[in-house]
Amino acid sequence: MKNRILLSTIAVAMLAAGSLQLLAQDSDDVSDWSITIAPEDLLGVNVELAAETSVSDRGGFGGLLAFGTLDDYSGFDVGLLGSYAVLGNFDRSLHAGGRLTFSHRSWERDVDLFNDVVPVTATNIEVRLEGHVGLKYTLGFGLTTSVQGGGEIIFYRRALTIDGVEDPGRRYHDVGPTINWMIGWSF
Repeated sequence: MKNRILLSTIAVAMLAAGSLQLLAQDSDDVSDWSITIAPEDLLGVNVELAAETSVSDRGGFGGLLAFGTLDDYSGFDVGLLGSYAVLGNFDRSLHAGGRLTFSHRSWERDVDLFNDVVPVTATNIEVRLEGHVGLKYTLGFGLTTSVQGGGEIIFYRRALTIDGVEDPGRRYHDVGPTINWMIGWSF
């Protein structure tokens, strides 16, 4: 958690310093693509890759893919994302946007249940709808960073299988804050 906060703080500081240049530079020549990763995910279990194409000088649309495994845990995300530059353009902006993501997580392990070791599998399936505002800055040679903050609503189903007996799962929903930091390349 400390590393995520540190990396997020560095990203916000970089973008805050670059935002002064953002207002002074509003070029109509924008990149066609931005390919980014989420560096804070590299410290944990997941690797997230996003690709966004400029559909206009102010807007972008794309997709994301994340996956990860660790010991008995595995999971993946697949989703769509979009943004619109309120100030600036596709490469340097104060933007509003959103993400729609489908996620699947599971883990398997043997659990001591009343002095009997039984196999347990847990599965979590999620659909996330996120809205955010953020800053994006691309240096002249293509290095790109973006930080976004907002909120999301999550719809999910959790199911357990204990010693071959399946619990069909429960449906839940939740609301929470989000922060995304991406770094990559625009071309």
